[in-house]
Amino acid sequence: HGAEPYCAGLLPTLRPADLTRRNMSPRGRYAVIDDALGRAGRGLRVSGEQRLRMRSDTFCAQGAASSWQIHLTVRPEEFTRVHNAAQLMTAPVLAVAANSPLLLGRRAWDESRIPWYEQAFGQHRRRVAPADRRSGFGHGWLRGGVRELAEEAVRRYAPLVPLCSDGDWDRPLRPGGPPALDELRLHLGTLWWWNRPVYDPAGDGHLRIELRALPSGPTPADMVANTALLTGLILDRAAREPGGELPFALARENFYTAARDGMAARLWWPAGPAAPVRLAARDLVRALLPRAAAGLAAAGVADDEVQRWLGVVEARVLTGRSGAHWQRRTHRALGSDDRATVRRYLELSSTGAPVHSWPAPQARVRGKAKGTGRGGSSR
Repeated sequence: HGAEPYCAGLLPTLRPADLTRRNMSPRGRYAVIDDALGRAGRGLRVSGEQRLRMRSDTFCAQGAASSWQIHLTVRPEEFTRVHNAAQLMTAPVLAVAANSPLLLGRRAWDESRIPWYEQAFGQHRRRVAPADRRSGFGHGWLRGGVRELAEEAVRRYAPLVPLCSDGDWDRPLRPGGPPALDELRLHLGTLWWWNRPVYDPAGDGHLRIELRALPSGPTPADMVANTALLTGLILDRAAREPGGELPFALARENFYTAARDGMAARLWWPAGPAAPVRLAARDLVRALLPRAAAGLAAAGVADDEVQRWLGVVEARVLTGRSGAHWQRRTHRALGSDDRATVRRYLELSSTGAPVHSWPAPQARVRGKAKGTGRGGSSR
């Protein structure tokens, strides 16, 4: 079709008229979910360098968000520790991976995709507590494994899609195999937690944690580097720590602070028996790089790959140039021209070079040439 891939958390040239139900996929599942969530007017708003407000009567607005989602297979007995590690480590990685600062032509959060996605489900209303939102960060450290999350999902949230499987709920896909749990899997698929449990009955069955918080882009190299950093930190933390030493309220605060401020974020971090400390995200990630390397090495990743991909992260942190930083500066330099920003982004991302190596944008020169007054050359 002559299309060009644009890897970013949000496409700057989108406009409200693009995010309507007429542009929804014809698959029935989406219309059913949209109707079940209620089509009363939803107010979406994100404040940042510039403010944005929009009214919508459909959850199609979340179609503006493009994530880079990683599925990490987890043994049942390790699920609690790995999930808690993912909840703790997501914020610092998100801070240095942010790539969604331009929302409908406005410069908002460094990762505007996060609040926009949540609000698109109509959850901005004050009467909806954070723990009861169908998309969000969660409400506490996990203690009882994946069963705790499944029970919470059934207890707190009404089903959205009225489909039932044939036969008993615990029937296996094949004789002697694990139960299919069709309705439960469908129900979990209508909860959009940023770190979400996935049960798959295929083969002998397995559990995964879907890590949904990272944005797409800017290049495949950046996405591999983000993956290496996040999975390395999760695996290392889960192997060393039984749980979170940080109050969960601070872990949740970290997540939204990282999304808002990107590399400029200051994040709470556990300090052993002492009170949590607050650190600059860039300094924290640099300090955590050896831990990520240890986690990847323990998982059998070759040392040259560990050094290559974590080196991309280190260079990004040293230069201070994330995808969000580059887009924000370029958008300003080009006079808030969304299309020119997208064209320049495409030119550079097509090279495959990580974003920290992209040249700084040059500001447009505005104004008229003025003569010397006596036939001299103009400047």
